[in-house]
Amino acid sequence: MHKRLGEILVQAGVIDDEQLKLALAEAALWGHRVGEVLVSRGDCEEAQILEALATQLGVEVAPLATTVMIPRRILDLVSADFARERQLLPLFLDADAGVLEVAMADPADQESLDELRFRTGHTIRPQVAMASEVEEALERFYGPPPSAPAATTPPGGGAPLRQGLQVRVGHEGASAPPAEAPPPAASEAGEGDLHAEVDRLRGQLARVYEILREASVAHQVMLSMLADRGLLNREQYGRRLQEHLERLRR
Repeated sequence: MHKRLGEILVQAGVIDDEQLKLALAEAALWGHRVGEVLVSRGDCEEAQILEALATQLGVEVAPLATTVMIPRRILDLVSADFARERQLLPLFLDADAGVLEVAMADPADQESLDELRFRTGHTIRPQVAMASEVEEALERFYGPPPSAPAATTPPGGGAPLRQGLQVRVGHEGASAPPAEAPPPAASEAGEGDLHAEVDRLRGQLARVYEILREASVAHQVMLSMLADRGLLNREQYGRRLQEHLERLRR
């Protein structure tokens, strides 16, 4: 049986018994998770909760902060809609072993694990990540979710109005305000220069992505080799890397 999250945090010296009792009481009162309560009270940080969850569930911490590229063939194994719905992201596929590593906000979600196994045909190796990290990574790799146009409120209140739609105001029969005239068309020479500049920038951006892709693949291969040889503990590596990144952001 897994140890309780609070017990792991107490044993690690992150919180004491009194802090845990107060957090448990508040969690029971408001129906929140104890980890959320501890963070909101300032008793510990999200990263410490993440480490405790990894220990509790016997999984690794997902290296989302250092993942700069995921091959399209890996992303295509899981639909964007399903990934957003279940708060998960495919990271790496060991084709020889048939194992797919997946970052999850809730690695204990057995229903999602079973569904992933069925959809992909692979054994699933979950890794834990903060929900905020998963959401950011989903948008970064799958793109922003489809959303309706932003709404605006008409003068005097009333139902919101979709942006981009012309709205009649005043009494019935009053005419709508005249639409703005379209901007003058650019000259052919100007358009040609603009297209050339856009193509040049696209080429440079494609090269940057290619360099990042190659560096990411080389980095992940190196980590896998070191871990397989017992020379690297991925959990410790992820924790230390996160600490360095937090120092850089300050």
